[in-house]
Amino acid sequence: MQILSIRGENIASLAKPFDIRLDTAPLAAAGLFAITGETGAGKSSLLDAMCLALYGNCPRLSGEGTAETVTDIGGQELRSTDARMVLRRGVASGFAEVTFRAADGETYTAGWQARRARDRIDGRLQAVERNLLRVSDGQMLETQIARVNERVIDLTGLTYDEFRRTVLLAQGDFAAFLEARTQDRAAILEKVTGTGIYRDISRRVFERTREAETALATLDARRGEHQVLTPEERDAVGAEIATLRAAQKAAAEEAAEVAKDLARYAAFEAAQDKLARARDRLARAGATLAGLAEDRRWLADWDRAQTLRGEARERDAATRELSEARAAQSRSAEALAAQQTQVTEAHGRAQAAEAAHLQAEELFKALAPEWDAATELDNRIASATEEHAQAASALTELRRAETDAKERSAELAAKDTALGTDIDAALRAVEAVDGHDILLANRGLIEERLAARVAQAGQAATAAAEAATTAQSIAEDRSRRDEIDAGVKDATHRIDAARAAQEALKADRAKLTEAAPAARLDRLAQAQSDLRALRNAADDLRRADAALEASRTLRAAAEQAQAEQSQALKDARAQQATSLAVIQSLRQPAEAADAAASRKAEHLRRHLVDGSPCPVCGATDHPVMQDGEIARLAQDLRRRLAEAQAARDTAEAAATAAQTRIESARETVAAETAKAPELQAAVEAAEAVYARALRPLQSGPLAGDLPEDPRAPAAGFDALQARLDDWRAALEADRDRLETLDRQHRDADRAIETARAEITKSERERRDIEARISAREKEIARLDQARAAAEAEVAGIDRALGPLLAPAGIDPAAFGAEGGAQLDRLRVTLAKLAQGRERIEALQHKRTALASTLAGARAELAGAAANRTRAAEVEARRRAALEDQRTARKALLGGEDTHAHRTRHNDARRAAQKAFEAAGKTLADATRAEAALASKLTAAREAETRADTRATAARDALTAGCAALGIEEARLMALQAADPAEVDARRTALKAAGDEQVAARGACADREEELATLEREGLPDTPKDALETRKGALETEAEARSESLGGLTEKLKADAEAAQALAGLEAEIATARETSETWAAVNAAIGSGKGDKFAQIAQAVTLA
Repeated sequence: MQILSIRGENIASLAKPFDIRLDTAPLAAAGLFAITGETGAGKSSLLDAMCLALYGNCPRLSGEGTAETVTDIGGQELRSTDARMVLRRGVASGFAEVTFRAADGETYTAGWQARRARDRIDGRLQAVERNLLRVSDGQMLETQIARVNERVIDLTGLTYDEFRRTVLLAQGDFAAFLEARTQDRAAILEKVTGTGIYRDISRRVFERTREAETALATLDARRGEHQVLTPEERDAVGAEIATLRAAQKAAAEEAAEVAKDLARYAAFEAAQDKLARARDRLARAGATLAGLAEDRRWLADWDRAQTLRGEARERDAATRELSEARAAQSRSAEALAAQQTQVTEAHGRAQAAEAAHLQAEELFKALAPEWDAATELDNRIASATEEHAQAASALTELRRAETDAKERSAELAAKDTALGTDIDAALRAVEAVDGHDILLANRGLIEERLAARVAQAGQAATAAAEAATTAQSIAEDRSRRDEIDAGVKDATHRIDAARAAQEALKADRAKLTEAAPAARLDRLAQAQSDLRALRNAADDLRRADAALEASRTLRAAAEQAQAEQSQALKDARAQQATSLAVIQSLRQPAEAADAAASRKAEHLRRHLVDGSPCPVCGATDHPVMQDGEIARLAQDLRRRLAEAQAARDTAEAAATAAQTRIESARETVAAETAKAPELQAAVEAAEAVYARALRPLQSGPLAGDLPEDPRAPAAGFDALQARLDDWRAALEADRDRLETLDRQHRDADRAIETARAEITKSERERRDIEARISAREKEIARLDQARAAAEAEVAGIDRALGPLLAPAGIDPAAFGAEGGAQLDRLRVTLAKLAQGRERIEALQHKRTALASTLAGARAELAGAAANRTRAAEVEARRRAALEDQRTARKALLGGEDTHAHRTRHNDARRAAQKAFEAAGKTLADATRAEAALASKLTAAREAETRADTRATAARDALTAGCAALGIEEARLMALQAADPAEVDARRTALKAAGDEQVAARGACADREEELATLEREGLPDTPKDALETRKGALETEAEARSESLGGLTEKLKADAEAAQALAGLEAEIATARETSETWAAVNAAIGSGKGDKFAQIAQAVTLA
């Protein structure tokens, strides 16, 4: 990528807008330039603006690991690494833009902007805005922050971290690099330049070496798994297979003959069976066809019956019409009679409804005085009812209170009885335990001392077990000590062997080390590089000479062409002028000749008369030639004019071409003249490069054989290169031999170090074992003392608790090391005794408190009974008064409610009125319906007469048709009523039966011919049973041979696969061994498990 310009405003210390153009003068041609200024002038801010525009981040915000926050305007908390912290204080917005040319050749502008809300300096900071614009077409490519970063990385080929490490180095990192100690500077350099990759390479080389060694070991193990046959065994298997295949072939031929004979028997039996089935089929077909004779006669009658289908349909339609007409006439007559009855009934109901209406009106008026008296008495009954309800409610409440008091008294008495029962039961439970008084009196002492006894017994048992375990550990440690002593002796022998191997390598290794083949190879490689540079310089000089000579030749040819084309242009111009003159002289005569030769002119000439004036020119003299001569003259003039015009066009084309070639030659001359100094300078520069490349070689091994002339033949360089290659091969052999010796020496060193480490480790472990044995012997003595003390403590506890536990029948010896459960059960018993005593005391206290409550409940019951008696007397008096009033009311309205009685009679009066009105309407409707039905009956009788006439005619026609066909009418109707599917079924069955008989007859003839043919051929001489027996034997033998062949074939196949796998495995082993040795060499040079070796080499090279 190439940075073209940097723009921005309000970025850190740069307040005013700035625009730095790196693609225009003076910076575009400056090459190397510096950004200088006072501290705080904005030098770093320019680089921050560039990074912000491209990646939305900058070096001043790269405080890794910091979590500091800064309070902005309005209390907004910002992290110190927030990109918006670059915005200058006291401004509303700021931006940064970078225009750059990407790897694709296009120019892009990346932008970053931060602003405050409402563009006010006291506004809250808003989210950062990013964009990416393509300059060529002004298209905005991205506006999302993440997408802008991704596109910038794609276009530049650099991430932000890579950009910081390759394009710019932040001043903080550079200062740290300059001030750091040497050992720290390597780490800083690795961070800045990304040389951490060498640490990864070193680790990967180490891991890859281990993988290659493991793969080689795996292949070696696989090689030992394969077993192959010897050639003799393989030949024997092949001979056995050939024998079995020959026998199999002979058996197959015999089996084919047997199968052929069996097939003849099978064909003969099949022919007999087929003939029997064919004859049976023919018989069945004949019987079936005979059984269908009735169907044939039925179908003939059915076909004849179809001719009278129209007469039958007419008879049926006429009969249906007559039946329907008669039914309609009958329904109309019945309806009219019924309607007449309804009219009579409606008239009677109307008269009865009128009488009922008048009676209801008179009764309603007569009941009015009795309703008034009943209403007054109803009011008095309502008051008495309310008073009685109040008295009854009070009586019910007092009865409930009496019941509650009685229940409460009974409940308290039951509780008192229950408490007495509980107290007695609790006393019996406590007294059931032997020695309960002594146990309760000494409960704490007993539990404490028994717990101590269990603990001491457990300590004694634990001490004994630990002592036994410790003794076993001491025995194991002593055994391990003996093993260590043997291992130390073996490691000492390995050290002696490794030192002897190093001593054997010492002489050759010292000789090769002194010869320093690696250093000589480096110098030889430098000489080869210098020789290639010298040869390249010679090649460059020859190319420069050739380019200069080609330019001179091209310029000379262009100058000659320019002169030749100038003359050609002059000749073309002259020819063009001559042609133009000829054209001018021929154009007018040619046009006149064309006019004279035209058809119109010819027509006018034919009408000219000597002495008469010409209608065109008026002349009386007509000196014209014959028509043919005029035509030939016109044709000759046109030809000459066309030739002159063609010559002119040719001259113009030649002039244009000559002018073009002149211009091209002139441009070539100018271009080659301009290139001449550059080409000459290139030749001189190539000579200078050759001279510089020659100087390093003049002090080397080829000093006397170097070509001084840079234009010497290339064969001399080939000879020098071949000599260096020979030297290199010898030095590489010495270097490889030295590396092998060094590797063997290092292997011996590693073996020595490994053995020493084993000895050191073993000695350290032996000291640890001795210390453990001593400590464990002391531990056994301590455990013995602890066991004795615990047993003495147990004896003391038994003496103290024996008298206390004896009344309860408890033996202290039961509470040994495993007596925890027994102690828990005793504690439960003691707890239950204590709880029983506490329960007795609580129940007695509760019964005492209950006695006073019970006396109060009994007094409350007596008061409630007296109140209930008084309330019952008041309720009885009010109930008697209510009954007297109700008796008086029953004498009125029959005891019915006044409102209901009045409503009922009013409803009856209104219903009678409505019934009277409805009866009148019903009578009118019935009368109208009677008239309509009378008209309908007359029409039905006329329709019946017409239908009867039609039915008679239809029956006569059908009878005449049946007589003509000779079919009874009943059979005709049955045939015509037959289902079409039945007709089709009968026809299909009859046809199928006929077809089957014909087919069966033909099949029977074929089977008879087939059987006759087989009888003429005859049967095999061997009986069928013998053939089948032989076939079974051959199949059994063939199966056995196939199994044997399969086993032998699989054996050969497995042997071939094993041999192939082994051959491929050898190749894999060879490849794996080369790979393992290669990686071992690389690992020896740069590989290490932590990656330090190659990282140190890279840092040393970088810092050198």
